[in-house]
Amino acid sequence: MLKVVPVLIASTIMLGGVAQAAQDGYYATKADEKARKLTPGRPAVPRGEAPTAGGETCGTATAISALPFNDSDDTTGNVDDNGTLPAGCSDYTTTAGPDLIYSFTAGPGNSIAFTATPTNTIYDVSIYVLGTCGSSATCVIGADACLADGQPQVPGCIDNNGDEDIPATAFATGTHAFYVDSFYAAGAPCGGQGNNLCGTGPYTLSVTGVLPAELIDIQIQ
Repeated sequence: MLKVVPVLIASTIMLGGVAQAAQDGYYATKADEKARKLTPGRPAVPRGEAPTAGGETCGTATAISALPFNDSDDTTGNVDDNGTLPAGCSDYTTTAGPDLIYSFTAGPGNSIAFTATPTNTIYDVSIYVLGTCGSSATCVIGADACLADGQPQVPGCIDNNGDEDIPATAFATGTHAFYVDSFYAAGAPCGGQGNNLCGTGPYTLSVTGVLPAELIDIQIQ
């Protein structure tokens, strides 16, 4: 079982050209990191066993067959099945964290929204939809579909609340893969990115909207 150990850090900031030491703590969000805003203390990192069924690979992707759909899971201890995103899919092309995979089949008239909420403040979750499952698939909706800190946002996005959202979207007819992932790799200190944001952790997933039933056969007697 992989255990992620948060590391307290002491940052140095420049005020009037003079270096001053900030208090020890951790960055709770990417926005806090950019603003050099530390949360005092040591964050609690839940520890648990890796999931044992569903979602680890394309072959075991958890099917979203009816809406609303809700799930709670943890990427800790899983494999990084998809480590890169197509160019233009996100501000970042590397998704180095372990991921879990869901699949859904969209039909005419669908409108589907996704919200993934980390259940600790240091799991830096990213979500995205690929046209099919696998690392060579085309991008449908990019990671961090709702962007904060003055970056462009998809209409309907409300960010800065700790979760990641894909607002109600009409997807092309066919089967798509939805990933819960992270830009940060697993490891200590929580990704080694100069902060202690984690590339793994527990989360809850909410999928809402309209997912038309598949019409298989019509018989007239």
